[in-house]
Amino acid sequence: MKKIIGKIILYITIVPYIWVLGNSIYAIKYGFSFFMSYKYGFEAFIYALYMYTWFLILIIPIIPICLIYQIFYLIMILRERRKQKIERMKNERTN
Repeated sequence: MKKIIGKIILYITIVPYIWVLGNSIYAIKYGFSFFMSYKYGFEAFIYALYMYTWFLILIIPIIPICLIYQIFYLIMILRERRKQKIERMKNERTN
């Protein structure tokens, strides 16, 4: 159960990145307002990507929290796999 909850939270932490990318792609077609001027196309994509990312980093620190959890989860998975590998090696030696 603990592993399932951890994976669900891991997938939830990917949502802010998808939101930023989705809004940036949306800005390609419909434009992005930046300091009273509209940008379209690739320029709008870059501006939107930059502004939304910094909004989620500085104003609402969601992305750093998500990144910390993702790194923590990866470290825990790698440690668990290493322990399992060591246990398998010990079992092979005793057999």
